[in-house]
Amino acid sequence: MKNMIDRIRKKEYVYYIIIILVALVLCAPLYTKGFIESHDGVYHFSRNYATNKAILSGQVPPLIVSNFCKGFGYGWNIFYPPLETYISGLFSLFVSSLDAMKLTIIIAMIISGISMFKLIEKVTGNKDMALITAALYISSTYFLSNIYCRMAVGEIISYMFLPILLYGLYDIFYDKENENYYLTIRSSRNSTNT
Repeated sequence: MKNMIDRIRKKEYVYYIIIILVALVLCAPLYTKGFIESHDGVYHFSRNYATNKAILSGQVPPLIVSNFCKGFGYGWNIFYPPLETYISGLFSLFVSSLDAMKLTIIIAMIISGISMFKLIEKVTGNKDMALITAALYISSTYFLSNIYCRMAVGEIISYMFLPILLYGLYDIFYDKENENYYLTIRSSRNSTNT
């Protein structure tokens, strides 16, 4: 039995499947029909809807929503980072704008868990500890309140990038024999530039 468990632990995709399952369970309230009331939810849904319509009408990049504010227009994507609206815009080609926004949040949670798993695996070398840390990271109360209470989509998306940033910093300061790719395009420690 122990031998079988050790063989399963050697396969890294099993850890990814567990992270995806944990994320899907945590995202269960998003599977309901309709909109979840939240602090910024209407704002972000309106921004997603307007950005998706602007992209479909040919405005690239969609910085100003021309039909908002009684036809005067509103520069949402000038003042607020548009990455999330671009991701949901891609999904809105296949599903409704509301479902695209929900799908973007689900994908962000999965990527957040996987990026934290990779960070802790790099730092500790222990996949079991990395799995526990990833599960705790995506199930933290602040992350879940960003989704279900505040609907702070910018902060939800930033959860994906924080472990990647820390991974890059760890590479630069502690992984001296390898090349670092996460914060820079390519930084070789073995180059002999004078």
